[in-house]
Amino acid sequence: MTNEEFLTLCHEQFDRRMLIMSDDKKSRTAGGHDRLIQFKRLAYLQHKNIYEVCIGLCSKHFIDLIDVTQGKVTVSPDYAQELISDIQNYLDLLNALMIEDSQESEAIVFRP
Repeated sequence: MTNEEFLTLCHEQFDRRMLIMSDDKKSRTAGGHDRLIQFKRLAYLQHKNIYEVCIGLCSKHFIDLIDVTQGKVTVSPDYAQELISDIQNYLDLLNALMIEDSQESEAIVFRP
């Protein structure tokens, strides 16, 4: 794969991820405007911090991807791309959680 092909792939992947993130059916805002509310609610319900919740969900997808790459599970290329997109999106959501938390407290904290 040439550098140009790789960069094109990255741009296409970014566009795919933005379609997922902008899909109203996947925004999970519980009727409000806070895009991160479901992580906060799940953290409260599980007595965990918001980072653990987000990383846990991301890890589940990552384990699925490991199974695919090790040949334990056979999936379509589209499904593999969806797993990769979900992992990347969870990392963006984790970044947003950390930024929001640091803006509220002047430092990133590990809070329940």
